[in-house]
Order: sequence, then C-alpha cells, then structure tokens
Amino acid sequence: MPPSIKDGVEKQAPAGTFVKTIAAMNDNQVVNDLDDALRDATRAAIMSSQKSKIVLELTIIPNGTGAGDTPLVKITDKIKVSLPKPARVKEPVFFADDEFNPTRRNPNQEEMRLESIEGGLNSKPQQTEVEAKVSASGK
Repeated sequence: MPPSIKDGVEKQAPAGTFVKTIAAMNDNQVVNDLDDALRDATRAAIMSSQKSKIVLELTIIPNGTGAGDTPLVKITDKIKVSLPKPARVKEPVFFADDEFNPTRRNPNQEEMRLESIEGGLNSKPQQTEVEAKVSASGK
C-alpha cells in the first residue's frame, strides 16, 4: 500500500480501508448490492456451466476541503454484473409468406384436412354378428 504524506511525514494507510469505505457507502447498500450480485452470478454460473462476472467501479471526485483544510472526496459506485445467457434448446425456423410475414406453416403446402372417421379411435366399436348373438342370448 503506498504511503501518504502529510506535514512532511509518511503515513501508511490502515489495513482494511477499502472494505470499511465500501461498508460506509450509502448505509451499507453497496455491500448489500454486491452480496445480491454475487449470489446471482454464482447461481447463473452453476446453472449454465459458463462464467459470470462482477465489476465494481468506484469514481473518486475531489470535493474541496473541510475543516482544517482536510481534503474531501465524493465516491460513487457502479456495479456491473455480466451473467451468461441461457442456452436455447432449439432455434425456431419460420417460413416467409408472400407478404414476408413469418409463419410456422409452409405457405406453399396445402393444409391436410383432418376429420374423424367411423370406426376410428373415438367412435364406439360396432358388434360383430357373432358378438350380437352371444350378447342377446345372455351368455
């Protein structure tokens, strides 16, 4: 950590200054936001098997002097979270009709007309002549 000079005397910055500063910003909101971002990034990385990224950007702006000519600064933060995009299972394919509208149906192919037929799966089965005689005789 680089030393600071005040009144001609070199002073070492105390350890933990960064963490204490971040914790003091916006009543600990920056730390809470970073906690949320870390959870989201971790979840996304595990679920996608791809990398996530969190960037904390601090901007330090000179802000004149305070009592006793002590320098003042404003510190603003920006948290950027880059999450992996979920993989698509399948890219949809569309046909373009004569007016260039996307459609799932091939406009050059006739539609197949579907209708139920007698004796099909949804109709009641008819008895054969033998089954009718057995049923009528009560056996």
